[in-house]
Amino acid sequence: MLGSNCRVPASDAFGQRSADPRAAALGTLCFGLPDYAKANLCGAFARRPEYFRFADGRLRVRTRVDGRHVVEHVCLAQAIQRTTNPKNRKFVLYGAAGRYVDEIFVRGDGVRSGWERWFAEVGLKPDDAYCIDRIANSGSYVPGNLRWATARVSARNSRGTKLSPVKVAEIRAIGRSLQCQAIADHHGVTEIVVCHILLGRTWPEIPAAQYIPAWAKLLISSGAPAGRQNRKRSAAAKLTHELPLATRNQLPSRAIGFARRRAS
Repeated sequence: MLGSNCRVPASDAFGQRSADPRAAALGTLCFGLPDYAKANLCGAFARRPEYFRFADGRLRVRTRVDGRHVVEHVCLAQAIQRTTNPKNRKFVLYGAAGRYVDEIFVRGDGVRSGWERWFAEVGLKPDDAYCIDRIANSGSYVPGNLRWATARVSARNSRGTKLSPVKVAEIRAIGRSLQCQAIADHHGVTEIVVCHILLGRTWPEIPAAQYIPAWAKLLISSGAPAGRQNRKRSAAAKLTHELPLATRNQLPSRAIGFARRRAS
């Protein structure tokens, strides 16, 4: 039997013995959350302990550190403003369009405050190049629909984007078979967008598809010409494709023009 002077060390969130009472309180803060939210909180606790405040036996997530608002808290405040404040300049795109911030991120879940539930959902911001992005752009700020994404990924996921990775792969597959203008007309984009895709300036990580889409087969069978312009662009891409991507993206337009004239 343990004596009155014996102390049993607290256990942390992973069941290991620890003398730090904050580690035991972390398990309480994580209780009932999905696995990814628990990982977000534990990772933040390990990397940024100054984000956490231990008082009265409870662990809380700070909204301010060194007198400045935490960037993740600023993102929550901005999301609430966009969806609830008619005076906000982006309200017409969010609140007026039916987007909302889930009540659990505003009032909490009874154990954690709304801010703590939000922080558990999104985790630490990777760096300044990232912003909050809704995975399903037509959805709202609800659990399971939030992530940190770069500006490029977020822009591709916006409602105004007309291309997708599948469409880009198809464009690369038929780039030598149809005129750029015909491809652009089908997808509702400009010809220069198609040219940049074929030259690898945009969406460089998407490879060409291994099939020809049905709509392209129909145009080809109807006698749509490939066009001298397309052959030039394909030849120019062939002359520059062996260069590193960073170098290829920095080529001046006159260098690409020289490659096209040389290929003609």
